[in-house]
Amino acid sequence: MSKIRYEQQQDAVKTIIERGCRCKEDASRHGLLDTPKRVAQAWRSMAAGDGSIEHASDIIKNALFFEPILTTSPHCGFVLVKDMTFSGLHKHSLLPMYGKCHVAYIPKEGTIVGLSKLSRVISSLSVRGLQLGPEFCDKVLQVVDRTVFNNGGIVVVLDVFEYHRHHEQRYIYSRASGAFSDQGETVYHAEEVFALLGIDINSVCDVEHSTENPLIKDPNSNDSEYIEAVSDAVGVLLESVGEDPDTAEARSSAQTYASWFVQSTRGYSMEQKSFERFSRDNYHNNNTSSTSGLSAATDVVVAVGDDDMPCDDDAHELHGDQEVTETYHIPCTSQCEHHLLPFTGDVVVLCRRKHDPKKTWQKPTFQHMCEYQVEMFSKRLQVQERLTQQIADGIWGCLGDDHMVKEIMVVCQCKHMCMIARGVQQHCTSTATYTVRGDGPWSQDGMQRSQALAHVLQVHCRNNTNCHNK
Repeated sequence: MSKIRYEQQQDAVKTIIERGCRCKEDASRHGLLDTPKRVAQAWRSMAAGDGSIEHASDIIKNALFFEPILTTSPHCGFVLVKDMTFSGLHKHSLLPMYGKCHVAYIPKEGTIVGLSKLSRVISSLSVRGLQLGPEFCDKVLQVVDRTVFNNGGIVVVLDVFEYHRHHEQRYIYSRASGAFSDQGETVYHAEEVFALLGIDINSVCDVEHSTENPLIKDPNSNDSEYIEAVSDAVGVLLESVGEDPDTAEARSSAQTYASWFVQSTRGYSMEQKSFERFSRDNYHNNNTSSTSGLSAATDVVVAVGDDDMPCDDDAHELHGDQEVTETYHIPCTSQCEHHLLPFTGDVVVLCRRKHDPKKTWQKPTFQHMCEYQVEMFSKRLQVQERLTQQIADGIWGCLGDDHMVKEIMVVCQCKHMCMIARGVQQHCTSTATYTVRGDGPWSQDGMQRSQALAHVLQVHCRNNTNCHNK
């Protein structure tokens, strides 16, 4: 890539930042100063690798071995290489997709392949151009079939997370050949492979899911000017990784990404409101609690005594001078300002308040206010450390001096695509940050904080099926 081309890439990223944030961000501020360079490098690492079919085939050809015992066995079974991680850029959304690839093969005529080479093939193919799940399966199947096994039988299973419309979705894709597809002399069943993987074969998707965004078709949208500017800039990034930005598919992908980006930074246009304003809003909405793009997310109301933080789902109160602690779980999606890649997870807000025998506490209003703070500050270019502090400051500032809330704890736990889909590619990592506002045990006593954080972990695991601490 020439110096001019690289400079054009960085200029395109600056346009995405400034126009995508509705001209409310400064691409020259400290946190964003090197972002154009980082984004240009990230796109090259995710979609401009040397992952051609020929290159991937050469990887396997150098690691073929012969095992005579496999030629005499009446039923040699198959070899299954599981959990080979990969990541790439999705062709329609231009956002990361990542997950695991599993490859099973029948070692026809005693031929086996070095296990690490299959993993290298997966990694090589995933960073060559833009990806779709079924197409990626086809490429893996083609490489393995043409270099090794002569249709002895192959199954490729892709267990992938794709990022669509501000949240992740899991899909299972699969392709088979040879004996596994009823074309070989001895019929094996793909169900055998899925049994070893612990995946329901009925969950396999036959086609790629649409990522079409209806916001693109709205000619009256106030964001249309920004979406068009971002879309044009994305065309430069597409060209930089070898794609033709003028095809109908590329233009549609650029528009989809631009629409997502502009909507993911709508927090810049949101204004802070007082607790009284939230109370009036809830009254006019029949005390319902929701904000645009968020589901109602109150978790469980629990009471705490002097030293104990219960972690069950029983809702009760302690009377007298004791306090009540409420727990609010709120989904959270934001965007890393260093790489312009999403990070997703949840925010748990613990609220320690005075006992309320007269039932004047407005729980739906507090929930709505918490959701609004998460929405307003997460829908910006962010780092998680700052986001956590801003949410806490926003909640505490709304409450005012005379409110019955004595203390809050805000805990944010997220997975960052900049760690998963590029660079170190650590698929199982997540980041936790927390802060406390108010004057009470959480700000003064480490043991009290430990009990509260243990409760937060249980709330997080109840709401996240992939939590490793269950």
